[in-house]
Amino acid sequence: MDYTKGYSAVFYAMLLDPVNWMETERVELISGSISRTSSGLRQSANLQVRDFDQTRERYIRVYMDTRQEADVDHVALFTGLASAPREDTDGVVKTHDLECFSVLLPMDIPLLLGEYIPYGMNAGTAIRRLMKPVYAPVVIEDGTPALEDYIVAEENETNVTMVQKILDAIGWQLVIDGDGTIRVRPRPEKPAASFSAIAADIIERNPSKTMDWYKAPNVVRATSGDAVAVARDDDPSSPLSTVVRRREVVDEEKDVTLASDEGLAEYTKRKLKEKQQIAESADYPRRFMPGVTVGDMVDINYDRLQGEYEVTSQNINLTYNAQTQEHVERIADRQKLPMDVVPIQQWYALVMPEDKYLIMPDGCRLLMPHKTIVSN
Repeated sequence: MDYTKGYSAVFYAMLLDPVNWMETERVELISGSISRTSSGLRQSANLQVRDFDQTRERYIRVYMDTRQEADVDHVALFTGLASAPREDTDGVVKTHDLECFSVLLPMDIPLLLGEYIPYGMNAGTAIRRLMKPVYAPVVIEDGTPALEDYIVAEENETNVTMVQKILDAIGWQLVIDGDGTIRVRPRPEKPAASFSAIAADIIERNPSKTMDWYKAPNVVRATSGDAVAVARDDDPSSPLSTVVRRREVVDEEKDVTLASDEGLAEYTKRKLKEKQQIAESADYPRRFMPGVTVGDMVDINYDRLQGEYEVTSQNINLTYNAQTQEHVERIADRQKLPMDVVPIQQWYALVMPEDKYLIMPDGCRLLMPHKTIVSN
């Protein structure tokens, strides 16, 4: 079926039994929208349906059935946990507004500060254990590497955010299919689809582009008690560095709570890397295309957008053509930041007129609470 051309569509929902993950009952769907993101719980939906039991939560799956001449398609768009906070009555007709949450919601459980995943443990094994509370199927592709460092729970950490830390450490990603299947996989190397003004004209209006350099720092300063650590990007090959930009863009974090296995210097260096994620981003509305979800790579060939982009968010309206509002980030613009912000071979103390710093091997400057000069 060619989704770049016209087709008719019918939307409806099915209730699920969480024990066996089987569909049990059809629900009439009036309207709704589905939101997909690349972080947190990943998915949510707002639906308006008829006749929904308000006394309990239910798992629900949204379908779109399409027809194009002799071709038909059956596409699952969303699966999640639904509650019905509001009921409206128009004469004898009742409607319910459903707030629907991701299949990851059962694992949004707080962890204790300092809980950790040991280095050397297989990342897939650690992720599967953290995902034990979920009812949805979990598929972890073969080849997950062993962790090269501890993954430590910080303040307000949950199973969900802990899984994200593991994924960031190994360079993999988590995606959720429309039927609720949770997939852990390497980042894709090939586009899932191509959008072209000539061959596959699916973007409906001119896209908007954003380059947000202002918020990307090249200096991070963090304090914890009497200690201060400063991480700098002085690398001439980094477009965000103090050398290239010829100015310091400073981000400050005060009263940092550290995990037991992470020092202030390591924390500051990690935060600099996290905050230096800058890319060309774009937003556009397009016609729905199955098989393209958040985390996928798309190849775009339009006047103002050309190249390979990663889909980072989608909003699907359950109306004509399931119009999809999409946000993408250009893959070629991502930074590969050096492991050491400022490479220094030895530990030594640098005495300055007002401040006393201990220069760490990773390039962070740790402010000493006393005026002692330390050298090695």
